[in-house]
Amino acid sequence: MKQFSRYFAILKITIKTIPFWSVYTILNSVLGVICDILGSVIIVNIVLTRISLNKSFAAIILPVLLIQLIILSGGICTSVYYGRIDPVARQKLKQRITSRLVNNMMTTEMKNLDNPDFLDEFTFSVDQIEQRTTGSIVLVSNLISNAVGLITSMAIVGFIHLGVIILVLFVVMISLIFSHALTRIQFKADHEMVLPTRKKSYVERTYHMKKFALEIRLYPVGQMLQNMYDAAVKDLMDIIHKYGFKIGVLAFIRAYNKEIILYWGSMSIILFKLFSGSMSIASVSVVPVTIAIYRLSNYILALTDVFSTLKEYELYSEKLLAFLHMTDNHQEKKAVDCTRMHDICFHNVSFQYHKNEKFSLKNVNLQFPTGAKVALVGFNGSGKSTIIKLLLGLYNDYSGEITIDNESISNFDMQGFRNLFSVVQQDFQHYPCTIAENVLMDSAVQSDVEKIKASLELVELNLNVSDDDLLTKPVTSEFCSDGLTLSKGQYQKLALARIFASDKNFIILDEPTSALDPIAEYKVFNRLLEHFHQKTVVIISHRLTATKNADMIYFIENGEIVESGNHQQLMESGGKYAEMYSLQAEKYL
Repeated sequence: MKQFSRYFAILKITIKTIPFWSVYTILNSVLGVICDILGSVIIVNIVLTRISLNKSFAAIILPVLLIQLIILSGGICTSVYYGRIDPVARQKLKQRITSRLVNNMMTTEMKNLDNPDFLDEFTFSVDQIEQRTTGSIVLVSNLISNAVGLITSMAIVGFIHLGVIILVLFVVMISLIFSHALTRIQFKADHEMVLPTRKKSYVERTYHMKKFALEIRLYPVGQMLQNMYDAAVKDLMDIIHKYGFKIGVLAFIRAYNKEIILYWGSMSIILFKLFSGSMSIASVSVVPVTIAIYRLSNYILALTDVFSTLKEYELYSEKLLAFLHMTDNHQEKKAVDCTRMHDICFHNVSFQYHKNEKFSLKNVNLQFPTGAKVALVGFNGSGKSTIIKLLLGLYNDYSGEITIDNESISNFDMQGFRNLFSVVQQDFQHYPCTIAENVLMDSAVQSDVEKIKASLELVELNLNVSDDDLLTKPVTSEFCSDGLTLSKGQYQKLALARIFASDKNFIILDEPTSALDPIAEYKVFNRLLEHFHQKTVVIISHRLTATKNADMIYFIENGEIVESGNHQQLMESGGKYAEMYSLQAEKYL
């Protein structure tokens, strides 16, 4: 029953997504079968019968012309379908289903994105979208059209013989057995190919991505990538060798069973009846019947393919449906009021990215009071960025509790909760969209040129572009030759401009000035603290000039908070923070 339930689930999604295409596909398929029978069987039968009866040329040609007119109309409908309707519908279908998958992926925990098995399954599901969704309609259209063809062919043959029924049942049984085995083996092969295919695709896109261009040209990285590519191709070839012979043999037996046994078996029964005298040659037009039997065999076996296709849906659609419905069972949660300030606290929070690994955070207690300026400092790998990830709800499998106004953040809708924050990360991103969209980070927002210009001025980023260019000129020249190309420091200022353009009450700056020189960094942080003096601001930076003015500084080491206090208190205590500050002061403070 799994194959039926999964098939009908996909069918429901497809019809709901593109109903017109679904109906047209079925009608076009039935029309194609009717035209096929008219052109290959009926028209031959009419001509031969009327010639044998010495009918006039007009009596022969008129029905032929009428049938040809019907076939021509069907051909026009089919041409429109394959030239205009089908390709557009397939693009829309994949676009809408992929959008659903992407939206669901945006709600999944970050730990899933660290899991290669999860990524393999998602890639496999995306690859199956078009085949499974459009295939669900094609299956219905094939079922209906082949049923019509089967009934018509049997009517033309004019009899149902016990031998034909036994032969059909035998062929169907053999076909189902080999189709079932072939589907399972093909599924295993396809599933094993996902990982090496992902590696192959990674190398292919790396060569033309600008962010890799310098290192590829400066270091012998190309050979490393080529080795990865060659290994991926070898893995694919090994998989083909592993399953290819079995797939080929099963496909041959299935095809031989369909094309030879049923056709020639049916023909043998007809010939036996003719020569045994149980059917007179005069009672049947041999040519149309021969053609009809050939069609009959095809229609019967096409119907048997329905069962093997349903088996494919049982295997291939499981992950796709899981990703499409991954958020369906989420319970309704509270909304966060983003218009006011909130206190957020960590209570004995411990966290590890993977089981059996060391803890990235151990019994962390810290507070982000309303309007406070909080700094997280420490060496690389101490756990600073992990705190930010948990603060943003990117992981939820931690021990302890994170609260907002003394209530667990797990009680709130996480997407709404994240709307509290404006974040700039060290590994900031820029997108091949317009300057306005890169600053506002939302194409749905009405572009406010004055707000964008003011935000760029606050970070001292002078782009020398017109107001129209702000709304139309893309950042990067990847898809547009006149796109705006900036230095890394300018891109970082562009990322910083986003927090000035946003109206969020909680600002997070995770190494936000790593690409800036110390003077530019000093100016930016002064403007930040001045501009957001009423907001809650969290700062992570290795340069302690950016953190010395914070209300509270937490020094983190090996996932634990080992010191806390303001700059003066920590300097007076003479601990790790004072040591780090003094070392930096000797160099450039």
